[in-house]
Amino acid sequence: MRAMSTLSVIESGCESSVVPSRHDSFTRQALRELIVETLRAVVRGHDVEGRIADHLAILSKHASATDNSLNSIVNDAIAELYWKISPSASADPFDRDLDGIVCDSLKLAAETYADNDVAKGAARKRRSALIGTIELYIVECERRSRVNGWSYVGRLLGNWFPAERGAFLRRR
Repeated sequence: MRAMSTLSVIESGCESSVVPSRHDSFTRQALRELIVETLRAVVRGHDVEGRIADHLAILSKHASATDNSLNSIVNDAIAELYWKISPSASADPFDRDLDGIVCDSLKLAAETYADNDVAKGAARKRRSALIGTIELYIVECERRSRVNGWSYVGRLLGNWFPAERGAFLRRR
């Protein structure tokens, strides 16, 4: 028998009209783990251990046991993952900027992996946004370092170009 639906708002601002069950929770967790493992495999360039297939099997098992809409469970799982890296989730500007780099990197990766002309145009925009977010991060690091009497950019350039290290640090 299906549980009676109620309308509730989750933290992401999305509405959910289902009463979560134990299977929903397991399905959300299995989906999150599948997404994470897929990202790891893409970065490694392989999944020789078969982790993705294992996580797909676990997801399938739990998803088939739930009475609620799989779409709703998927949306909740995605909202939970987004909340973890959302730049607005952190009060610290340094962490927000770093989370912004992660989000913009994922957006660029998604458009880069897509196989259509619209995605190619979107990828160019995403690349520009990522570069802007990285620059914002560097500016925030420099601002913080200057408050503490040193230069992040000077140290960064000195690490990459050790022969000119003194010149970068003196130019402040």
